[in-house]
Amino acid sequence: MTEKDQDKKIKKIDPDKTSEKIKIIPKDLPGPSQIVPPEGPSSDDLKGIYISRKKRRLPPWLIAAVIGLLILAGIFWILPQVFIDSNEETLPTQVESEPLHQDDDNNSVVVTANSCWLQSEPGRGSERAAQLLFNEGLQLLDASDERFLKVKTCYGLTGYVSRSDVSADVSGLDPEQALYKVVIRTPEKNIMSHAQGGTIIAKAPLGSILYADYQDVQVLRIRLPQGVQGWISKHDVFILDPTEDMPGSSDIASALVSAALTFERATWVPGGLTISGIDMTGVLYLSSMMSGISAFPQSASIAKLGDSVSLPVNTETELIDLRYAKVGDILVLKDASEDKEEHDFALIMPDDRVMMRQIGSSTISVYSLTNKNLRLEERVVEVRRFGPDGTE
Repeated sequence: MTEKDQDKKIKKIDPDKTSEKIKIIPKDLPGPSQIVPPEGPSSDDLKGIYISRKKRRLPPWLIAAVIGLLILAGIFWILPQVFIDSNEETLPTQVESEPLHQDDDNNSVVVTANSCWLQSEPGRGSERAAQLLFNEGLQLLDASDERFLKVKTCYGLTGYVSRSDVSADVSGLDPEQALYKVVIRTPEKNIMSHAQGGTIIAKAPLGSILYADYQDVQVLRIRLPQGVQGWISKHDVFILDPTEDMPGSSDIASALVSAALTFERATWVPGGLTISGIDMTGVLYLSSMMSGISAFPQSASIAKLGDSVSLPVNTETELIDLRYAKVGDILVLKDASEDKEEHDFALIMPDDRVMMRQIGSSTISVYSLTNKNLRLEERVVEVRRFGPDGTE
């Protein structure tokens, strides 16, 4: 279509009809000065503004610490309490303990150290008379010294102990307030502060006698001085009635040998009774105790164990012939120190061996009976033997 045709078409439009159309007359619009901006910051003002996280009143580390403490409390306190409460039927009625000493003539103390020395005089450098074990009861004779107490053992030996090694509270030795007597039969037994672990509050050596007022499947609760309660596992202990003595063994020789081997290679210490230091008197005393034989940790007591037997004399040496000795025989020997009246000892072991301390040695060891360096035949004073049924 050409421009002329378009002009003709426009001219054909009726002008009257165009007047019928609605005319929209715009209203007066306000100028820029009449526009009131909305309240608050403009879009330009919002540039660079960020919404910050609302601050907590408690720091995050505090919440984590509280949760951790609750977990620890559940493991070490709540669960053990629930576990113990579930077995409370074995717990006896608690009785207010009364001290065993009720007058000045019968005062008593108990050893609270793992072990301590009974000394001949009230001083650290004085001669050692004997070693005392954990929870051993002593009769108090004199408390006038500021650092040492004069005491007497159950087997009549008198000496001095440091005040720091004993306690006047002997309620833990009362069998009437206990369910069981517990005898330690391992070189050293840890006593713990809690049933499910905790910290070590004492170490009871072999031969220590404790009293328990509660037990469950795995542990025993031990009565200690000052109302302290300790816990030990049931492994490596003898559990007896409170007033019961150790039962005798049917094979006393094997029992003696087995218990004595605990101290093989132990350091030789005169008068000692622990794995840290012991002599043959102590070895035979503890071995006899573990075998149900009554004895005291003194050479005079050990020298009377069993029955005296005579062995043939070797015609070549004109000395006792140890080839006729039997396993479990106790050899009473002359002490290596000439100025002492006490005896030393040796124990016949299987396979022609003997347990003893060789003169000049610092350990207790097992040797062959044919070892000439022992000079054993020259030192034998007597041979002691238990009967085949375990009786003396």
